[in-house]
Amino acid sequence: MPWIEALLAFAVTMMILSTIVSVIIEAGHRLFRIREKGLRQLIQRLHEDTIAPLLPPQQRSPHNEFVRYMTSSGFTAGNSMVDRITNAGQLTSLSTQEFISRLAATSEGQALHDQKGQSSIDEQTYLRTMLSHITHRFDILGLGATDYFKRRASFYALVIGLLLALTCNINALELLHTYLLDNATPPILTDQSAAIDISTLGQPAAQKLAHLSDEGITFIVWFSNILLSGVLIGLGGPFWFDTYRKLGALAGLQSAGPQQTNKESNTQDNVEVWLALFMESIRANQLRSEALS
Repeated sequence: MPWIEALLAFAVTMMILSTIVSVIIEAGHRLFRIREKGLRQLIQRLHEDTIAPLLPPQQRSPHNEFVRYMTSSGFTAGNSMVDRITNAGQLTSLSTQEFISRLAATSEGQALHDQKGQSSIDEQTYLRTMLSHITHRFDILGLGATDYFKRRASFYALVIGLLLALTCNINALELLHTYLLDNATPPILTDQSAAIDISTLGQPAAQKLAHLSDEGITFIVWFSNILLSGVLIGLGGPFWFDTYRKLGALAGLQSAGPQQTNKESNTQDNVEVWLALFMESIRANQLRSEALS
């Protein structure tokens, strides 16, 4: 099946070009520290919308110190030039368990813990409800941030794909046509090339001049193909990898493989783990304070 082989080669080419685009986007994210800024914005939003309203007005504090502690690396980075360039002192992501552990070490976490005696419900139920609410909001904001950055990365991939196709004159339709010709039988190609040569030699001068008037249409067709190529490149490496995998399964080169399903986690067990982490961090913080006093 020559057409499947041509499509496989085309998918590999698009995969390579999409990977180049992804590398450029990743370099931009690291250069402008997009992930670090996004995490700080997420923690600041969580502090203002979720944590601060749970505290009495007199115990509320500005979010600056809270955000700084929650997003600082646990490993103390040095002041070398490499550390400053790589921004080694700032986190790019924060797991739920690490978030709970860090929360308990903040003044806000201690204040939330001290509120348990003033609640109308028993202390354990209060702590479970409070932690479940905060972690739920943390997960929701995290999903929202992930979707936001994913959409923005897709837009950047489209723009960079268009620029790459324009600067390198990448014509996706011409590439696919070339792959199809490479998989065609040699006699057909020989006959076609001979016919093209004969027809070209027989063109009069007036007919050649008529082709010059079609330059505008030719440019429109070329530019449309460039736009199409940029859009195809901007679809991203995962899309073309999945396309290659499905085409390979269709051609019998590989098995598509069973789809793996993620098992839903037990929410109640998660809350118990979060509560244990929170209380452990609270007790460790209290012991640290007693040792310093």
